[in-house]
Amino acid sequence: MTVLIAYTPSETSREVLDTGLRYARSLGEQALVLNVLTESAPLVESALSPDGVAALTDELDASEASAEQVRNPDVADAVLTRAGEIGASLVVVGVRHRSPVGKLLLGSVSQRVVLESEVPVLCVK
Repeated sequence: MTVLIAYTPSETSREVLDTGLRYARSLGEQALVLNVLTESAPLVESALSPDGVAALTDELDASEASAEQVRNPDVADAVLTRAGEIGASLVVVGVRHRSPVGKLLLGSVSQRVVLESEVPVLCVK
């Protein structure tokens, strides 16, 4: 089985990555770190550059984990689909505080993953 870690390059994502890797090790499972490119990927902070993917892959080699980047305009769909494809036993996502208006207008990738996932989801603040 595999622990799927949804990853975006930000200050808070380091905690998500470290927590996901710790859980994978404690469960004796592989970890897959997934970064999703959307249509506006070059313009947003959530996209890893090709060098960023290579650096993350090099860093993960020592921890029995791998990194992967997929293109999908719907990040939650990409995470849920990939989790199903690999038979993930756990999905790890980051959460952040948002205003009520922000929740109403923008939706939430983490919220959709939590509500629609067929496997447990670990939310890291």
